[in-house]
Amino acid sequence: MVNYPSLLKELLKYGRETPWIEFKENITDPERIARIVCGLANSAALNQKQYGYLIWGIRDSDLAIVGTSLDPQKEKKGNEYLHNWLRKVLSDNAEFTFSECLVDGKRIVFLTVKGAVSYPVRFSDVPYIRDQTETKPLNKLPQLESALWNELNRVRYDLLPAMTDLTPEGVKTLLDYEGMMRLLGNRITSNDEYLMHVMCDNRVAIRQDDGNYSVTTMGALLFCRTFKDFPSIERRALRIIRYNGTTSSNIAREVTEYRGYALAFEETVRTIDLLLPSEEVFVNGARQLVRHFSDIAIRELLANAIVHQDLTVMGMNLSVEIFDNRVEISNPGKIMVDEQRIIDSEPISRNETMASMMRKIGFCEELGSGWDRTVESCEEYNLPVPRIRPSEYGTRVIMTDKKALADMPVNDRVWNCYMHTCLMFSSGSYATNASLKARFKLDSTNSNSVLISRLIKQTLEAGLIKPMDPDSSKRAMAYIPFWA
Repeated sequence: MVNYPSLLKELLKYGRETPWIEFKENITDPERIARIVCGLANSAALNQKQYGYLIWGIRDSDLAIVGTSLDPQKEKKGNEYLHNWLRKVLSDNAEFTFSECLVDGKRIVFLTVKGAVSYPVRFSDVPYIRDQTETKPLNKLPQLESALWNELNRVRYDLLPAMTDLTPEGVKTLLDYEGMMRLLGNRITSNDEYLMHVMCDNRVAIRQDDGNYSVTTMGALLFCRTFKDFPSIERRALRIIRYNGTTSSNIAREVTEYRGYALAFEETVRTIDLLLPSEEVFVNGARQLVRHFSDIAIRELLANAIVHQDLTVMGMNLSVEIFDNRVEISNPGKIMVDEQRIIDSEPISRNETMASMMRKIGFCEELGSGWDRTVESCEEYNLPVPRIRPSEYGTRVIMTDKKALADMPVNDRVWNCYMHTCLMFSSGSYATNASLKARFKLDSTNSNSVLISRLIKQTLEAGLIKPMDPDSSKRAMAYIPFWA
């Protein structure tokens, strides 16, 4: 619950009006109020503020607390109450509330306006914005209009509040701040002022206008003690499911990790590793446990699933499903790049702040190289490169058990040949008959040469690769991706 006297005290510290704060004594003109509400909503969004404020009872010339006679419950526009009239004339993305309190025995009225979402707030189909302390039509200020649209088009859902109105002690109760500080490489301290500075600096928490704090969605997802404390993200807890066999009809074990992703990451990887199919083999008389999947690929794909999940998609868990012959890692949200350009595409982060934090604590990079390392590790252990299966609401990455090239379905062979060609090109080289034999750990027998030649032909026919120099001799022929 907002402490309005404290909020007023904090807002007055600015020492002036701002694009998202307006002080008035007793204005009652409904149309002027509507324009101000519109301007505050759009200016708050432009300045990355959650709210804008119109406050009655403050003299704007010197910010003295003088009180107001305005009663928003009684003010009317014609025969209609002000609140209802504002709802009618403002666009449907306008959100506002009236509140009042006593400060120094004087009556203060707040109109709290939420920052615009998706598109500018309009009054009678005209959007307004605050230019310094003046409210003007948005189309008269093209630079501000362009900047506002840029801001509205990149809503950062990972920075939306997961919990609000918290004291520093309340934040510490919800977040494992000691674990967070260790991961960031900072000293653990009992100094609340320093701790909250670190949290706000890293966007784990945000200092509210009233001096309290909000925990961001990113902060909760990565560092919460338990997802159960945050109703808005509880369904985003990671599920790990081990099935008996190759279908989902028989669950052998299920684990739901309710701790923040960053806090639980290493333990989650260990849990997955213990549940992976494996076998014991004898090497030089010694028994060794052989895993069927690359632990490097598991780490990279899990980190990618965490960072790239779509926080607007509800009802779908982040999950790791382990079968006898494959591992499927799923996250809410469609893949953001063309599957065929996943190696060479520019890095795109759906949740920029979360990606930055995961990089900072060493669990992923923002350079778009996670898939490259996944392919490298699969080639090193002669494993099939994972396949990407996008759906309407999510993305599923499927890692399959080791298979001989001759036993792979044609589509999988072609995909692996194409991924090898992309990886070679990105490292400044080219795919050749010899490099593909080495990739699949094949010796230079006649039958293997025929097998690789057939694979190259199939990948060429699929349009995924092309000769680097069509005029080269067959023995010297090298291949590059179709996009190179």
